[in-house]
Amino acid sequence: MKKIQNSTIKAVLYSRKDKDGLYPIKIRITKNQKSKFKNVGYAIRKVDWAKTKRRVKTTHTRYKEINIEIENQIKDLEQEYKSNGKISLDKTLVFDYIQGRIKELREENQYYDV
Repeated sequence: MKKIQNSTIKAVLYSRKDKDGLYPIKIRITKNQKSKFKNVGYAIRKVDWAKTKRRVKTTHTRYKEINIEIENQIKDLEQEYKSNGKISLDKTLVFDYIQGRIKELREENQYYDV
């Protein structure tokens, strides 16, 4: 568990099964008692998850690969927080995309999009 200014970043085993009967691994970001989840991209059986360590047990065949991916995603989120002061997990809104594109075009002195 990493704590960054009243925020926590933890790996968790999601409580709902997927269509294959496995539990997805997600990273939970909690700030001001509000949580958001980021999918790691792997799903495992409940018996292969170590609750105290918050990692995949060695009983799983791909435990090294999955644990490395969990660590990398946590580090990326921490780095994003340090550089931006926030973590963005929300999907890009159309309005935000258009504003960003307009800004890019203005910086290039281009007033139309090809």
